[in-house]
Amino acid sequence: MATKSIIHTFYLYTRASIFFSLFFFYKLYTMITVEPEFKIYQETHLFMTEPVHFQVTGMRQSVFIWVGKEDGKLGDLSMAVPPFASHTVASSTSLLGKSVSEESKNLARKLAKRYKQQFYVSFNLNQSDDMLFVFVEKKLMEILKTIF
Repeated sequence: MATKSIIHTFYLYTRASIFFSLFFFYKLYTMITVEPEFKIYQETHLFMTEPVHFQVTGMRQSVFIWVGKEDGKLGDLSMAVPPFASHTVASSTSLLGKSVSEESKNLARKLAKRYKQQFYVSFNLNQSDDMLFVFVEKKLMEILKTIF
């Protein structure tokens, strides 16, 4: 009789431990699962007579900005991370492109410091006009004000 009781107790203990381990695995799995969050904003503004397209993709802790004309290429891409201290400059680097222009890096650096998020900035404008970049920066700030 004692062996039957021990076997029955072992059987119940095994079933209970399997149930609890599956339950905790399920709870652990559900706690780790995160739904993706992408918010896409698109606008077009005229600079002189030419349309300039803006696409801002908001993700968790990062933002991807694409600015370009009608071709839709991804030729120049820079990335910046926010600084650890408020008095330091954000770190930035060029990821794609052979351009020596620093506009996308500088804008990514400025935005990362201001919004304390990682920014990817892609400028795909075939001309290096200072007025155009001032226009783009102004419009981007207006777009980002509505998002944040």
